Amino acid sequence: MKRLVGMMAGAAVAALAVPAFAVTTKTWTVTSFRDFDDGEAKGVLIGPQGDAQAGIGTKRTDLGAPLAMSSLALGKRVLIGSGDEGAVLSYEAGKVKPLAKLDGVTLVATLALSPDGKTVWAGGTPGGGVFAIELATGKPRKLTTLEGGDHVWAIVPSADGKTLWVGTGPNGKLFSVDVASGKSKVLWDSGKKHLLSVLEDAGGLLVGASDDAELYRVDVKTGAARAVADFSGQEIKAIAVRDKVIYLVVNEFQGPPSGTVTGPAKPTGIKPKGGDSSAGSNVPRPGERKGKGSLWRIDPDGRIDQLHALTDSYFTSLYVAKNGDVFAASGGAGKVYLIKDSDRSVLTAFDVDERQVLTMAGAPGGEAPLLLGTGDTGAVYEVGGARADALYTSKVFEGEALTRWGGVRFSSSGPAPALETRSGNTASPDKTWSSWSKLAAVRPAPGGASLGKVASPPGRYLQWRTKLASGTVLRDMTVYLLPQNQRTRVLDISAGDDPAAKKPSVTTQTGTTKSRSPVTKLKWKVDSGDDDEVTYKLEYRVEGDAAWRELSTNTGTEPFTRTDFDWNTELMPDGMYELRVTASDARSNPPELALQHSLISRPFLVDNQKPEVAGLVFKAGVVTGRVRDSFSRVDEIAYSLDGGDWTVAFPDDGVFDDVAETMTLRLGKLAAGLHTIAVRGADEADNVGVATLSFRTP
Repeated sequence: MKRLVGMMAGAAVAALAVPAFAVTTKTWTVTSFRDFDDGEAKGVLIGPQGDAQAGIGTKRTDLGAPLAMSSLALGKRVLIGSGDEGAVLSYEAGKVKPLAKLDGVTLVATLALSPDGKTVWAGGTPGGGVFAIELATGKPRKLTTLEGGDHVWAIVPSADGKTLWVGTGPNGKLFSVDVASGKSKVLWDSGKKHLLSVLEDAGGLLVGASDDAELYRVDVKTGAARAVADFSGQEIKAIAVRDKVIYLVVNEFQGPPSGTVTGPAKPTGIKPKGGDSSAGSNVPRPGERKGKGSLWRIDPDGRIDQLHALTDSYFTSLYVAKNGDVFAASGGAGKVYLIKDSDRSVLTAFDVDERQVLTMAGAPGGEAPLLLGTGDTGAVYEVGGARADALYTSKVFEGEALTRWGGVRFSSSGPAPALETRSGNTASPDKTWSSWSKLAAVRPAPGGASLGKVASPPGRYLQWRTKLASGTVLRDMTVYLLPQNQRTRVLDISAGDDPAAKKPSVTTQTGTTKSRSPVTKLKWKVDSGDDDEVTYKLEYRVEGDAAWRELSTNTGTEPFTRTDFDWNTELMPDGMYELRVTASDARSNPPELALQHSLISRPFLVDNQKPEVAGLVFKAGVVTGRVRDSFSRVDEIAYSLDGGDWTVAFPDDGVFDDVAETMTLRLGKLAAGLHTIAVRGADEADNVGVATLSFRTP
């Protein structure tokens, strides 16, 4: 049988004056850490159990440069290494001033303070230069140029201030530089591409490598290196040490790791992720790096534990507070995560407007970073104080169709949160969305929760936000909703086997041919618009007839819900038939809202009659005859002489193209005596007819 592509047929649906909404109420719940973390938190601390409360305050200052790549805290003053022609900037009390410019450098990747506090060491890319900046005057001078170290990623001064250890790329060399003379030598050639992070600890230098995420400890006197740990990933981006505990971040990217920068880091030209038009949107920006990151802890006894992991972003910077709390910044979501040392719980501490937090600076002994530096558009965020304007904005929720928004249930403690919603029909909020509206009819509910009503109009998308006063904790939020009922569409109907599939010959089978099954396999594909239960009604008619007859599916009182059916056509007369499949969601909706859709197949053949093999005559070594079918085309002819193998034969005109075909079977020279020939003919429905002829040769 043939595969049939259906033709659209009209669906009988009552015309409604208002949108038909499905009968099944659905919910959108925000309750876990991941749920809350999907939204945007300005000055909001997201707890590990899934709650939101006012967090640490921040003050944003535009940097006037494409990005803040590195930073160095000097009390309340913070130096910023930018991505703007080697500029080193100074930030203090909300003001940004230029300090120095490094010749031949575009991106300032590292800053370090000399032990005497008078000199800042700086380096970046390109050029391989190591610079000394007089802190009092801002005057820079090039100390040395490292041969084979075009990218300077990390500078670590020795405790006595006489030596600098410098991690470079693209040849993965660790240099030792004499401060007095500027002379340099390779302390360790790693054989890797980049040494992105270098930090001194009691055992020597900790070095993080790229393109393999391997951590090494290098002896500063001999240059001997020993691998500390090997991680699954492409780079170790940052290392921190507190009380002999090592913290580090490992990243894995779709594409080259971050250490492969060979030119200036350019701004993306994308607006910050904050603002009314994009709040809560997780749409990737052009050129955004795809990767995942993990945060690890190595104890003094060598035990390695993973503290946190990002599946859709990567880590850029680390800061470990005096109390052991760890702050880890992300480069794809604009967030800084806090991992509590007491129980290793994970919180979202900061969520900035930009999508990249590239650096964090912290004062010694501080309980939080002093400053955050960003990319996308260069800005710095000064951290401190309670957040008076803490605002949490949920992600944009899609109802998958025009949706009626119902009640809300939320749990909180402290002063009641001020909740608002807005709705629209575009994936990102724009001017066509409704204005923010306060919840209506807010009232207490059993169990300490609160109830309210969404005042926003029906739409495909919804978003909510809440302003959190000091002491307010929002633990969960559930919105009840009713999507518009969606029609299930029947897309395609097939009857019988796939005509493209190669089928074996039925007339050349040895022995008696197996009886052809009268069962026609019916299948159809549908596009289910929603989760409603769908039932199907099957009807058939002979091509050309006006009346449809229902096809019994033998399910008794239960509705038919499958998308295939085996139709026994044994009692049906041969002919071309059409099948109509009607899908209905009446089981899930009241009669006035139920929807249905029908599709009519193209005509297909039902043929159970065997072809007739007749008129067999033997004369002079030749048997002639004919094969005729009542309805369908003759498709095969074969014969067997005296019980031998079956031999394929063609009709006299050479083509099987008619319901009747004549044949001439040339048997050649035969032995004298009695012979019997059996002739089979098959139609295109694989029905087989057979006849025999006995004859004698002299």
